[in-house]
Amino acid sequence: MDGQSGTRTIVAHKVYRAVLRLYPTGFRGRFGQEMSDVFEQAFAERLRRGFGPALGVLVQEILDAPGCIAREHIAERSPGDAAGIAGGYAAGYAGPLAASHPRLWSSLVSALAFGVGFFLLGVTDVLRETYGNGELERLGLSGILCAGGFGGLGLGLIMDARKKGLFVLWGAVGFLFAQVFINCLYEGIFPNAMSTPAMSLQDLLIAFLYPLGMGCVFGLIIGAASLRGKCMLPFMVSGGLALMAGFFTNRLSAALMQSYLLPAPAGGIPSPEGGWLLLYILVPYLLEGVLLGALLGPAARRSTFAST
Repeated sequence: MDGQSGTRTIVAHKVYRAVLRLYPTGFRGRFGQEMSDVFEQAFAERLRRGFGPALGVLVQEILDAPGCIAREHIAERSPGDAAGIAGGYAAGYAGPLAASHPRLWSSLVSALAFGVGFFLLGVTDVLRETYGNGELERLGLSGILCAGGFGGLGLGLIMDARKKGLFVLWGAVGFLFAQVFINCLYEGIFPNAMSTPAMSLQDLLIAFLYPLGMGCVFGLIIGAASLRGKCMLPFMVSGGLALMAGFFTNRLSAALMQSYLLPAPAGGIPSPEGGWLLLYILVPYLLEGVLLGALLGPAARRSTFAST
């Protein structure tokens, strides 16, 4: 195995182990080692045929992970708690926490969903930063769909659990559309903003217009998914402000880590062999997703009851 293949194998194993950590503790204790061994064996076998087939194994695992993780978390709960998560407010029962602290419950459900989705988005960015080639376009697309799909799932469980599948679909497609649309619009208005660092207050404000616009479009689409006209405008405003706050948290945490915790070499990022790349990229994404979900959850609850 040459040096490049060895690095790719190390990163792939670390990414897969990071995904395994999203499963419940009990499930990981029973099956985690076996799943890791099976993945490593399958990856090694495909790697003999080239990096493309080996990468396909990792991509397939990441695409399968969201549904499996959600199913195992629900299965590990008691029937009453599972009914609370699956039924939500629409079913008339949302568990003891939702009954006593509905705002907190909404924040936790949405923060967990968006946190998982943005964590997986960060995983795809780890791979893209590591390999830096065109073979990861499909994986990058799956990361965007996971972020939006998981976010839609969390909001769907709050707003109308019976339509959670619809919210997953609209969330995934909406997040992708929002990114593509705002990216084209942003580059058309500010052609050099993406390639130049923010050197002034005006540049900084322009940089924050991107997540603001993307959040507004995503919120508008999620509001439309609820099939309630009154939800669209509040969700558009909440989505824009929440994603802008999440973006600020992402950039701030990355800057603090680079300055104080994980200093990067001059002009570069931490080396993947040391495992720092995972932490350096995943933590800001995780914090961004958790904050985004924590802000949008109560907004989804307010919109639901305001429209009834």
